[in-house]
Amino acid sequence: WDAFVLSGTGVKNFDNWLKVTMDAVRECQRNHGDDLWPPPDTFHCDEDTIEGVAAGVYHAQLEYWFKRFGPKRFLLTSTDAYEEDTQRVVKDVSHFLTGSAELASPARHPSNIDSIKVFGGMSSDARTKLGRFYQPHNSKLLHLLTHQTQVTFSPSVKQLGVQGWIAGG
Repeated sequence: WDAFVLSGTGVKNFDNWLKVTMDAVRECQRNHGDDLWPPPDTFHCDEDTIEGVAAGVYHAQLEYWFKRFGPKRFLLTSTDAYEEDTQRVVKDVSHFLTGSAELASPARHPSNIDSIKVFGGMSSDARTKLGRFYQPHNSKLLHLLTHQTQVTFSPSVKQLGVQGWIAGG
């Protein structure tokens, strides 16, 4: 990662990084199947590249963790939900963890929410390519979440914003 991002083709050029990364992912999938999570245990796929892309394959990760710990032990929210209604999300998290939605002081809306958003510095071409790649994974995620009755959502499955991810938003 460091050699590529700090001194390689991807330096300050997300489109170059994306092309090289997606070529590596497609090659790995061609040789080892479409499942990226957990990343294939092979010396023929660049582990850092595959793990970086697989980190966005949320449905496979959640299926694993739901089986491991049981879905009722999870509260899911999103940056979109947090940005839209910070107070509600923080109260929901407090209630989930402590049984009480009472807060000692009002939740503060983050002043630097853009610092954790990736889309701002991405070209529309890169956004489209990533959207196409993740679309089937995000569709599986939405299906998983809408059929998961034991998970707590804040504020709701619909307000997490997954539908926008599928549409490329």
